[in-house]
Parts: sequence; structure tokens; C-alpha cells
Amino acid sequence: MASTQPAADDLAPSASPKTSPSGSPLNEEHGDTDSAYDEGSLNLSTASVPTSVYQYRKEHGRTYHAYKDGQYNFPNDATELDRLDLQHMIFLLTFDGKLHNAPIKNDIHHVLDVGCGTGLWAMDFADAHPETKVLGIDLSPVQDSFVPPNLEFEVDDANEQWLFKNKFDFIFARQHHSAIEETKLIDQAFDNLEPGGWIELQELCLPCVSDDGTLLSDSALLRCFNLLVEASKKIGQPADSPKNYEPAMRKRGFVNVEKHVHKWATNTWPTDPKEKEIGKWTKENLFQGIQGFALALLTRVLGWGEDEVEVLLMDVRNEIKNTEIHAYWPLYVVYGQKPENPTA
Repeated sequence: MASTQPAADDLAPSASPKTSPSGSPLNEEHGDTDSAYDEGSLNLSTASVPTSVYQYRKEHGRTYHAYKDGQYNFPNDATELDRLDLQHMIFLLTFDGKLHNAPIKNDIHHVLDVGCGTGLWAMDFADAHPETKVLGIDLSPVQDSFVPPNLEFEVDDANEQWLFKNKFDFIFARQHHSAIEETKLIDQAFDNLEPGGWIELQELCLPCVSDDGTLLSDSALLRCFNLLVEASKKIGQPADSPKNYEPAMRKRGFVNVEKHVHKWATNTWPTDPKEKEIGKWTKENLFQGIQGFALALLTRVLGWGEDEVEVLLMDVRNEIKNTEIHAYWPLYVVYGQKPENPTA
């Protein structure tokens, strides 16, 4: 299984993540001094992250990103960052240690990780491909400051127009639908890929489901995640959008599009050893994350009170522990290739 931390000998200090207050991605070629942006774009690539980016919103005992405040409705505090690191491990377990499923070439030059979170995927990829320049972008500057020398993190909003001067050979995005509009991401990825380059999206699709009827219609677990889907649609970030990734990629012009759907069980109910192990850690992931998933969406979007949310979550946690409920989240993995000779 791929390591979640690069070897110490491979690490080098990295400059602080950088941001453009206009919302545009920043203007620096990865590892070079030349701008990676067209000359007309805003260039603040040599500036450190403004202190305002660290003045996080505090709400209901959690903290949330300050840059583009309110665009991403999950926390960025230590509890959530620990959960994201755990979730990275679950992805590795799911894919037998592989960082990606798309059949990318070994000698690629530029890779973009959209919505990189704590940056573990980007660090692992950069460590495994030392000749490749890797850029991770996110709304929060929460990544490690010691990273492989071929990796850079920037504070960017992927919903803004991408102004990168260089094209990418591989664009990766995971668990992004709560912050980035699907069609916009796929369109901009197509425009910013080299001919023959690949995009890969990995996303859990809400709500949870069961194949044997053990997840009842009045279940607190199902109710909670149906409410999250409802809230996500109200703000234009539908949590059930992964089922649309494959047709959206084909419509945009990607070829060799593949879709694979995996299952993340809510606990250890599966009999298959690997699925049971995934369920074991997904249960922990849910216990750590369910408050963060629900608080902002239910209070900000649906108008719930904090106490109402906590009462619902008590019932949800009880059902997460119940191995008689055979629920799981479909995990969509969809990848596609930009044609070698694209027409548009």
C-alpha cells in the first residue's frame, strides 16, 4: 500500500501556500520563476497567504475556511483534518494502494489535484513521481509545509476561471462536489488538459443505500443524508451528482471514459474481508465527520437549530453502529481522456 507520508529524505521545505484575492488561481510555474499564467492575469504569486485567509469563521464550535467564506460547508479544524487523513487511508484500502485508476503514462510532466484538502494524495503522488510537477489547490491553507520538492500547494478557488499557462497531463479531484460545480469542473479540466491527458473523479454519492431493505425509509441515517442532499441542491452543489459524471464527461468530449462503482459500508456488516475492513474505517470516518457534514448545511441552508441537528445525529450514530442495517455509500470512480486531436 502506498505510504501516506513521504520518506523524510525526500522532503524539502515548501513556500507557504499562495493565493489571489481575486479568486483566480495563482501565477507561478511549479518550481520555476516564470509565470504560469497569461500576462494579463493578476500576479501575486510571490506573496504569502494574507492573514485574513487564516481568520477562519467560527460557528457552532467548529471552524470554516475564510477565503470565499461559505462556499465550502465542511469545517477545516483539526477534527476534520484528521478525518480527511483517515479518509485518504480508506481510499488507498479501496484501491489496493493505488493512487489513481486512470491509465496515465509514467512520464507525465504536470499534475493538478483539485480540492486537495490536507494534501496527502498530492504528497503521495509527488513522492511516487519525483520527475512530475504536482500542484494542489484548495480553499484552505491547511497542508503540510514540508513536502516533496516537486509539489506545491496554493489557495485557490476552482470555481473561478482557470488561467494556468501550462496544461496538465493528469487532473485529479476527490470528494469535491460539496465545493465545485460538476459541469464547470469537467469543462475547465478539458480545456486545461494536454491532448491525451486524463481526468479522474472519485466521489461518494449520497444518500446511503442498501440492497436488502435493511435501511428503512424512516431511518435516521437515511433521513439525515436525504436532508443533506436536499440542502446541497439548494446551494447548487448536489451531493448526488456523481451519477452524472460519466455522461457529463462524454458530452464534453472525453473519450475512453470508464465508470466503476465501489461500496463503502457504514460498519463491519459485510462478510467479505476487504469490504468489512473498509466498513470498519468508514464507521470511524462517519463518527468523526457526521457533525461536520451536517451542521453547516442543516443550519445555514435548511434553517435548523444546532440542538435539532445534534438530536438527529445522536440517532444517526446509533444506526451507524447497528450491523443489522446493511447500508453503504456508492463510491463513483470516473475517468476519461482528452482526445489526442480534440475538435473543441
